[in-house]
Amino acid sequence: FGRCLVDGRLFFPLGMYASRITPEMLAIYTNGPFNCVMPYQTTPDMLDLCQSAGIMSCLTLREPVLGSKSALLRKLYTQDAVDACVLDVVNRYKDHPALLAWYVCDEAPASEIAKRIRHYWTIRNADAEHPTYSVMNRTTDLRDFLPTFDVGGQDSYPLGYQGLKAPVALRCVTKRMSTVEAATFGATPQWDVPQAYDWSWHGHAGARFPEEQEMRNMLWQFLAHGSRGIISYAFHAMFKNLRGEEFERRWNQVVKTHREIERMVPVLLSVEAAPALVASTTNLTCRAWLKDGTLYALAVNLCAERTDARLRVGEGEWTFDGVELGDSAALENGNELVYDLPPFGVSIVRLKRERHVDRASLFSAEYDRHWTPALNAEIEANIERYRKADCTVGIDAAEGTEVRVEQLDHAFGF
Repeated sequence: FGRCLVDGRLFFPLGMYASRITPEMLAIYTNGPFNCVMPYQTTPDMLDLCQSAGIMSCLTLREPVLGSKSALLRKLYTQDAVDACVLDVVNRYKDHPALLAWYVCDEAPASEIAKRIRHYWTIRNADAEHPTYSVMNRTTDLRDFLPTFDVGGQDSYPLGYQGLKAPVALRCVTKRMSTVEAATFGATPQWDVPQAYDWSWHGHAGARFPEEQEMRNMLWQFLAHGSRGIISYAFHAMFKNLRGEEFERRWNQVVKTHREIERMVPVLLSVEAAPALVASTTNLTCRAWLKDGTLYALAVNLCAERTDARLRVGEGEWTFDGVELGDSAALENGNELVYDLPPFGVSIVRLKRERHVDRASLFSAEYDRHWTPALNAEIEANIERYRKADCTVGIDAAEGTEVRVEQLDHAFGF
């Protein structure tokens, strides 16, 4: 099912990218709902700091690969030398309890695929307990990269990229993830990388940080496409570029939207078979989860305008059980949700299966032909006549005396 296990327990990675781990960084970061972090820099005390803070960490091991700048700087000129360097890092950290995964690839070019396959197996053969994690910014050659990682991720920061505005940008997440599902045959778990970032920090004029509803919308688009983890980008970029009240405002927004995910983790990890949802418009992306008999129906409005839409919920009839997140919906005809969603609105509602007995599913037509009202009346009469006994017992006792009657034996006669 593509779910992560830590010490035998289900684990949904919920975190952010960071430059490096420091006590000062963790003092802020651990006030959020995050259970892991994805740092770029590896320091000797990094995993110890994470363990003390009660979170897990990916460990960057993207380099070296043969011929890379990193390998040349370290004077690693042969494959054996590169492998030895990689194995030294793996063996040094693989038994640390705060290690979550090896971060092995970040938007690598297709020309490195053969080297990345070698890199993957060098790590995998030395440590089969921790997955390798690779993040890509494209899907055109994603299928060719499948032999290079265990867990994939897409870093999609569409808002403001090359001037993209929200009405067009936000729906890019669903478009991207649909191609990911096709490229990976839906068989590769994803820890995806939503946007908590402003492209103007890297020179894109007119770009901006996502607003709360836009961020929530992008997060739940990823989850609608089956993300098994969320590692948003990026805490260090926020900490560097935002100051004072602006940092507080944006950080509180990130915490709020990610805490909504944290609350839903038991549902997101459920593998109970849920009915299919069929939307009346492509302006809606949707998904259903079934957990302990309750259906959670997600609908995400991809438009910057209000959207009227309907979702058909499988077969059978359901009853409305309340709103779990965001906007509500009306239930019609027992299995049709009707929405009037605000711009970029997100809705999760709960439904329960309508409980009624379908007699046709319990009794065959042959049974009904045989068990007629006349036969039933005859059986009832025979029970009264032949299988019940009337008797009068005389007792020599005063009125009001408590009498205990016990049946000592019985027999059926046919």
